[in-house]
This record gives sequence, C-alpha cells and structure tokens, in this order.
Amino acid sequence: PLVLLHGFGASALWQWHPQVAALAKKHRLIIPDLLFFGRSTTATPGRSITHQAEAVCALLDDLSIDQADFLGMSYGGFVTYTLATKFPDRIRRMILVGCPGDEITKVDHHASLETLGVQHITELLLPEEPKDLRRLMAVAWHKPPWIPLPLLRDAHRVLMNQQLEGKRELLLDLLDYLEGERSQTPRHPPQAPTLLIWGEHDAIFPLSLAKRLQRKLGDLCQLEVLRNAAHAPNLEHK
Repeated sequence: PLVLLHGFGASALWQWHPQVAALAKKHRLIIPDLLFFGRSTTATPGRSITHQAEAVCALLDDLSIDQADFLGMSYGGFVTYTLATKFPDRIRRMILVGCPGDEITKVDHHASLETLGVQHITELLLPEEPKDLRRLMAVAWHKPPWIPLPLLRDAHRVLMNQQLEGKRELLLDLLDYLEGERSQTPRHPPQAPTLLIWGEHDAIFPLSLAKRLQRKLGDLCQLEVLRNAAHAPNLEHK
C-alpha cells in the first residue's frame, strides 16, 4: 500500500490526479483528505500535525494495514515526517515533496515570507479573494498556467472557503512548526528510507533546506531535484 498525503489548500482528489493512474499499476493506493480538507472533519479539538498523523494511523487501522509507503506533499510531508518520527512502525519508506521536515527554523521561515512578499503565511495559503489564488499559483508553479476568473472562483469556493475556521486553526499549529516553537522533545531522525523530490525554483521551502535535511538523514536519504519546477513539481511534471 502507498498512502498519498496532499498539501495545504489542496484535497486528495485535486492534488494527485496526474499520478493516480500510473501509481495504481504497482500499489494499493490510499488517498485520504486530511482533517478539514475535502470532506474530512472531526469533532475532536486536535489541530496539530501530530493529530493529523494520528488520524492517518486510525485510517490504516480501519483498513487493517500495519505498514505502508508514504508520499507526502508539503503539509502532507510534515504529517508524513511526523509519522516517521512518532510512529515509525507504520512507515516502510517515504517520499517527501517540497517538505523540509524539522530542519526549518524561524529564520528560514521569515526569510521565505520576505522572498514571497507576505507578512503572514495565511496571506498565501488562505487567500481571501478568488483573484488572490493567482499569487499562490505563481509561487507553487515555476510557470503557472493561466486560469480564467470563473474557474478561480470555483476553485476558491471548493478548496479555500469550506471548513475555513478549521483550516485557520491548522495554520496556527503549522506556524508554530515552521518557527521552531514545537513543544515536542527532540526526536531522533527517521529511520525509514527517504526520497526527497524538490523543485529547483521552490520559494516556499528553498532547495537549501532539502540539502540540509538530506545531510541530517544521511545514507538513508536520496534527493532528486526537478528542473523548471517550483513548489508543486507533481503538477508541473506529470
């Protein structure tokens, strides 16, 4: 089995559609919407990345899957990395796409905000108006496709406006993660064989972070850099 975990602002259906047909030839695919994305929700108070990881473990339990391979994109990569550090028996191998794990610091995060021209991550990940999606796409894609405004309105309604308060609460926890203010005790690096896939023009998490994470994980980690791609290489290179 291979579990695909989408990025922030996406959904399972939207994030992975270019890859599903090819991956399904060799894997049993598990493609969930993370909590507060798509149609996934919860009555519990947890909003942390760890809570997302626990929900994924509960899903595996429900499907009678003890261990799986994982492919996590950006926010889904943070969930995958947390699974690998807190619940290592559940992961056989993992692929992180544009996700620096716990190597990112407050300095890194604020440098990225300055590069992106925003003061807070919500300006980018929770755009208030449909037209503001163009800024997010300009960051996610190296060469963003042109999307007519009516389609932007539909995408904004489906991907951004649903379960909005839950997404805002998730972002507060993500902000703590990105600024190194996590309360967890230091963890050993994950022991699962890891492939890092990075767009060479990623401005959200620059390539330097990928190289730092690769050094941390050592021989267990391989880095593949995709040219002419930014933060969403799976959408630019199908």
